[in-house]
Amino acid sequence: MKLIGKNSLSRLLGHGCFIAFVLQLLTLGYVAFIYYSGTEHRQQFEIPLTGSTLVAITTFSNMGTGLLYLGYYLVFTFFLCKIFHGMSSEVTFNLDVITWLKRFALLNVLAVPFLLLLGYLQFQEDAYLRNDTYLLLHLVLGIVIYFMLAFFKEGYVLQTQTELTI
Repeated sequence: MKLIGKNSLSRLLGHGCFIAFVLQLLTLGYVAFIYYSGTEHRQQFEIPLTGSTLVAITTFSNMGTGLLYLGYYLVFTFFLCKIFHGMSSEVTFNLDVITWLKRFALLNVLAVPFLLLLGYLQFQEDAYLRNDTYLLLHLVLGIVIYFMLAFFKEGYVLQTQTELTI
């Protein structure tokens, strides 16, 4: 199976990212509905097949930041979906993929201060509970995407000069 182009792995990954995007959107809507519909900010979840329940206290520091995390990764998955969709077209090096790669790299680089702020809001009292290793991963991913973007720009220039199709 080919990596890029029509009927390739990038097409399957694009469909998988779209399914993940829809599931994240439904989860975000459900959690937002639960958070904003409760008046006493206590939610009770029944655990299936056990008969027991789980009680959660929904304050902004845990539910609000959770909604912001879900929103960020919803945008993250949407950008991935658009990139894989662009890579699965007949013309691999196109301006659509270059534009979405640039946005995706910028999203990952700008995610570091955004996620640091969310981590601070969530764990103000217990800073030792934060796990900031994923911030380094987002920063490295953004830098790697910028390098990949340079290759795609060079491929686009070469393709437009010689009318090359892969």
